[in-house]
Amino acid sequence: MSNKFTINMRQPGSALQDFHGVLDFIGADGELVSKKQLVFSMKSLLELNQKMTTPIEQDQKRPQQSGFPHISILYHCAKWLGFFHYTEEGTRKRVHLNPAALISWNKLNFSEQYFTLLESWLSGDPNEHAFSVPIIRLDWFKRECLGKREEYYQFMQQKAYRIGNLAAGLDLFGLVEIQHATPDAGGGWKIATLNLTQTGEFVFDLMGVGNPGTRTFDPFFHMSRKDEGSAFYKLFQPYFPELKNTFSVEQGVNDRPGTYIFKVSLGRAWRRIAIDHEETLEDLANVILYAFAFDKDHLYSFEFHDTGGFKREYMCPMGRGAETFTDEISLEELPLSIKASMKFIFDFGDCWEFKVLLEKVDPDGDKVEVAEIIAAGGEAPEQYPDWDDEEW
Repeated sequence: MSNKFTINMRQPGSALQDFHGVLDFIGADGELVSKKQLVFSMKSLLELNQKMTTPIEQDQKRPQQSGFPHISILYHCAKWLGFFHYTEEGTRKRVHLNPAALISWNKLNFSEQYFTLLESWLSGDPNEHAFSVPIIRLDWFKRECLGKREEYYQFMQQKAYRIGNLAAGLDLFGLVEIQHATPDAGGGWKIATLNLTQTGEFVFDLMGVGNPGTRTFDPFFHMSRKDEGSAFYKLFQPYFPELKNTFSVEQGVNDRPGTYIFKVSLGRAWRRIAIDHEETLEDLANVILYAFAFDKDHLYSFEFHDTGGFKREYMCPMGRGAETFTDEISLEELPLSIKASMKFIFDFGDCWEFKVLLEKVDPDGDKVEVAEIIAAGGEAPEQYPDWDDEEW
């Protein structure tokens, strides 16, 4: 086994330098992103790409974030680690930096930051359990993707192998060395050559990549998040004694006492509701149904992207399969940003879909007993407009 490698802001690979570059690009004012996918605009991508250590060469007319895999990987690692929170801004959202995450991050040394990012990328989205995450594909990559010709990489990038994302991630962490090919007219990033570096050999050997019989680390077990204390992190500690602290961000409750003001819309009808912070999502659901003169005779759920950009779903107490039910979470505990909205889906047959916008939290407002309808506009639709008593 070769000696350990040196880790600082510029090596191995550009992961740390470019990661800080992405955070600096978002900055104190935040950056606009798309409302559904939460990704950068084309203008932002082109600007940020030029700030990367090795800008991607591409010739696409309307490039998407997926066409800049190095940027996409670092952005999603930051999101998964809890660096971001999102607010609504017109037809888009704005990504902001989480101060608590920055404080925790800056307490880590370069080695701790490097392996935190590497583990985050290899493990993929903690809310997904897909078998396409990088850590599961390393054996295949080592066997099929190293030392090939440019035509082979072009074929693999065009097909559904997602070799570009895998190669870009390994490149960021200095595990492979990539020579970039000139993009085709109107085309995206192309790989010319792809070879394992000495750092890559060290990491792959230690992880048992390509040699399952020698592996002391199970990637499937690790991906399931059952290895408390990070077996991946511990794998490298004998070679990097400076690996002592792990990254964590305190989540806790939002601690936003006061009166919550929601604007609830259904088509052209809307109702503004004031409700106390101690009330639950179930209480809010009851008030919404009352405000729109709907009977509470069906199941319902709330869906939204939380402050970190992850999808949340809370099911009514009579539902099944939810991790948290609406009577178990108070509004104060709700990880919803001001000016962000939820979907309140009522009656899974007819699928009435209400938009529930959190307009503000008034800490000094008059305390409401439970909830009040403080404003209204438009006539609510009939819950059962097609019913005809004569047919029953």
